Amino acid sequence: MSKKNNYLLPVFVTGEAIEELKKMTFEKHNFLTMNYTFEPISFPYYFYFKYTKNKIKMSAFMRGSSGTANLSGAGEGYAFAARYDGEINAENMTGKTMSDPRNYEPMFNAGNNLNLYLQREGLDKKIDELDPEHCGILITAVNGRLAVKTVEGYRRPELSCVEFSLFGMSVITARAYADEFMENSLMAANLFGEKNQVSVLMPHVFGFDEDDEDDGEYRIKTDEIMKEVEAGNIGVMLKLAQYYMDKKDDNRAFELYRTLSEKHDIGSAQYNLGALYLSIKRDFEKAAYWITRAAENGDINGTSSYETMQEAAKIQKGAETGNAEMQAKYSAMLYNICKNTDEDGIKESFEWAKRSADQNCPEGICTLALCYSKGRGVDIDEEKAKELFEKGAEMGHAASMTNLAAIYGQDEDNKERMKRSFELFQKAAGLGNGFAMRNLGYCYQYEKGTEYD
Repeated sequence: MSKKNNYLLPVFVTGEAIEELKKMTFEKHNFLTMNYTFEPISFPYYFYFKYTKNKIKMSAFMRGSSGTANLSGAGEGYAFAARYDGEINAENMTGKTMSDPRNYEPMFNAGNNLNLYLQREGLDKKIDELDPEHCGILITAVNGRLAVKTVEGYRRPELSCVEFSLFGMSVITARAYADEFMENSLMAANLFGEKNQVSVLMPHVFGFDEDDEDDGEYRIKTDEIMKEVEAGNIGVMLKLAQYYMDKKDDNRAFELYRTLSEKHDIGSAQYNLGALYLSIKRDFEKAAYWITRAAENGDINGTSSYETMQEAAKIQKGAETGNAEMQAKYSAMLYNICKNTDEDGIKESFEWAKRSADQNCPEGICTLALCYSKGRGVDIDEEKAKELFEKGAEMGHAASMTNLAAIYGQDEDNKERMKRSFELFQKAAGLGNGFAMRNLGYCYQYEKGTEYD
């Protein structure tokens, strides 16, 4: 099929997938010049490879704020960045051909293997069948397993794009697809009453002036918006969900993101659904499930956090089955995700710390001590906190020693307490506690409980 505006099919590749591609080896080598561009999701450049006999030319272009990958250069929203033209051997890349080949050599190697991988998966012919303005091929690697699929419309992942200055502010745009950009801008201007169409790119930055008659609120056309939602208009649903998030209406946002995740398989919605499962329902297992799904769909937030969420889900499950160490970790996680106004969540964090401490777990004892020290779900009780830190320190727990040392170190006029502080920092540092190491250095430098050394 003909390629409109010289567009080539984008092949979206996550950072993890790039790492997996670099490791691959192929028995047969058949490098073909195909009608696609290599689009690293987390990198603000795209690459085009042209193969000739025993040679390869790699051209790198900077992404612009709109459009899809093409070879027209700056005239179509892209600026030429760098080129390598030489043998198919990354060792031949030199500063004579690129400003700093170390930045591009990983892409050179991954791009070569991407070419062979697409052929192995039988996608070299499919590339010419897909509409490059609305479709693409997505390659991900979740938990080290490569996967490839065709994506279109809003299922295409967000892209890192060029940074530019607007109204004195630095703005980084994302999802630079011309078709969606125009649709979103017109829809936002019509249904959400946005004065500046560019606000669709950065809704938190570009809003109404403070003296606007609506005090900076969106003037949304509720009836028309809900008709679009009922008709399954993904763009409107995404915009409305973000509107609810901005308004702190998490429950309405949750329902929209759930629909977008379950029925439409949108990666960005799946990440937000997982985040809401975490913040408003405290269900780590479902949060991990949806954030992993987001990673599988190329969402950049999902790819950077799904492993952490999978580990968090294991900690929650371990805590619920009675593991004292996991209960201490779960207590800390709950406290970190709960907002200050979430009194129930902070109280629950305290209860999990107490359950762990009641089992004589050093980590739980330290966590409970911090609850008393900082007033996490309980009234501040510094004596109780000190008593618990003492207990943890006696059990050889480095963090308890460090916190206890900090308590003793508050009384700089008391030589005995300062000596005790120094000794505790010394023991904790010997166990590898980085905070204790730093403070031990401070003690030597300023003669706190020891001589200058």
